[in-house]
Amino acid sequence: TMTEEPPAKQRRLAVKLSASAEVNEGSRTTRKTAAATQVQSDVASAPRAQAPALRTERKNPTARTDSAPLAPASAPRARVQRAPAPSADGEEERTTHKKAKVARDADECGGDEERAARERAYTAIGSATKRRDLIWFNQLIAEFAQRRQLHLALMAYDALRGAAADDLRPSEFTFASLINACARCYEPEQALWAFEEMRKQNVAPNEVVYTALLKAVCQAGMLEKAAELLAAMCAEGLEPNLRTFNTILRGALKHGCKQAIEDTLVGMKKREVNPDASTYEYVVRGLCACGDLAGAKRAATQCEDDGLLLSSTANAALATEAATAGFRNEAFAAIDRVLKPQKQQQQQKKTTATDVKAQNEQSTSRKSLALFSRHQDKAARKQCTLVREYLTRAAKGASLPRYVFPDECGMLAPTLQGTPTVDLHRAFSNPLQPLFIELGSGAGDWIVQRAKKDQSANWLAVEILRERAHQIWSKGVLCSVRANLAVAAADALALLRSGLPNTVRATGVFVNFPEPPPSATSAEAGEANSACSTLVSADFLRLAHAVLARSGTLTILTDSKRCATIYEHALEAAKGLFSHDGPTWWIAAVPADYGTSYFDQLWKNGKKSERYLFVLHKD
Repeated sequence: TMTEEPPAKQRRLAVKLSASAEVNEGSRTTRKTAAATQVQSDVASAPRAQAPALRTERKNPTARTDSAPLAPASAPRARVQRAPAPSADGEEERTTHKKAKVARDADECGGDEERAARERAYTAIGSATKRRDLIWFNQLIAEFAQRRQLHLALMAYDALRGAAADDLRPSEFTFASLINACARCYEPEQALWAFEEMRKQNVAPNEVVYTALLKAVCQAGMLEKAAELLAAMCAEGLEPNLRTFNTILRGALKHGCKQAIEDTLVGMKKREVNPDASTYEYVVRGLCACGDLAGAKRAATQCEDDGLLLSSTANAALATEAATAGFRNEAFAAIDRVLKPQKQQQQQKKTTATDVKAQNEQSTSRKSLALFSRHQDKAARKQCTLVREYLTRAAKGASLPRYVFPDECGMLAPTLQGTPTVDLHRAFSNPLQPLFIELGSGAGDWIVQRAKKDQSANWLAVEILRERAHQIWSKGVLCSVRANLAVAAADALALLRSGLPNTVRATGVFVNFPEPPPSATSAEAGEANSACSTLVSADFLRLAHAVLARSGTLTILTDSKRCATIYEHALEAAKGLFSHDGPTWWIAAVPADYGTSYFDQLWKNGKKSERYLFVLHKD
């Protein structure tokens, strides 16, 4: 936390970069445009850090990057070598080209409002450069990180480097915010570059910097690299704290790495770091996803012994794993811990709901977190109800069937085991049935519903995160959907590229809600600055076209108008691959029988009803 703040006027400018204020006509507009143009010119001519170029596609199909299109040529999408300084005429021509590119990008993905927000950001960076104010630079980079605007965070850092002198150099706060921006935009390579840049600037990292870096690599599944960084952190005399360890556990949970979970627990015990409720949640869920029910039960017991309350999400995972593994009593015990307190929780909500004024005074971020927490609890209760119905259907006293993930219906393929193809003959009872594929299936609500409803077709769920793949597989077991449902814990693009046999063609490919729910911070920035998936790219469209049968259909559903616009431009650029019915690429109405998903329910709880449905026919 910074101990001093920028002047009030500067701070207001920094924290309202994305405000929807109107730009006055006349001289004020001229001054702002001129200032923004000058900032672009100043930043372009400043010495550039040699960062690797931002990727336009990532391994995780559900991963997100900053929503705005990449900044103009003035943003620090770093080059390996700095080009020679152009002449005055060349500089003028280059600046004109940049301004035109900014206008094109803004018009395509946000229009005047987006362009105005971008101009305000450039103006703020220029003001920080002019005033040579490190505190303000740090504040700007932190704000851009919160809004997942990595290109602007890099631009602010580039401007700071250009203005650097003995009295103005990047600090540990600067790099902590910059690495956090990389982490929030799912750019681990950029985060590692920023860390090396910090070393080159002779700035010593602290616990906050290391934790942000660990977040970047762990959420990308780079857990071996995380272990190296943790060892380096300790070798430098820095003590990892609870947040550091929880960051590693969260990554190990998502990617199903049992060894990383066990090693982290050993490290916590060695350094006498006491776990909290989040620690136990990550451990229980992670071990359940890895099929270690005994280890998960031990962790749950230890949580109770420590006087902590295990979350409903973790108990739901325990109930699910116990039921699918054939342990009836353990499953019912976990169910009771979730469903029995429901009446008491409802009564507590009634008493607290009377204080309307306090609720109205909550910040947008707190309301967003509260919404997400309520939805998580609701999803846990729904899952426990599903488990209870499964147990009730089984004959009382009879042994439950035992299922172990992965099996013929749940595969770690192709990227996690190196398997060249998904074996459809092994996965489906009748491999000759029409094949439908959902990419980025999340928790599997939608595809399990569809597979249960249409058993005359085969349904393949593709999800890169191990925990989610396990959830989909478990739902199939609990809903008795096994013959025509398969799960591949794999990267979506890799599966389309080489994970299916050459002779296999899909009748349909679905992508439902590729965007995540807004975080507490991005929600404040508004939809124009929220994260947006990069899955629907030119490469993806070519791969989807290749895997589809002659009359196949690609269906994309999103709730974001901004992302719908981006998808439209990608489809326009890929002419000849797909066609659509009607005057536009998308329709605003979703068929009643389309089905629902985790994110669909989340948005409905948040009173967000906009939907954009793309139904694309292979040409």
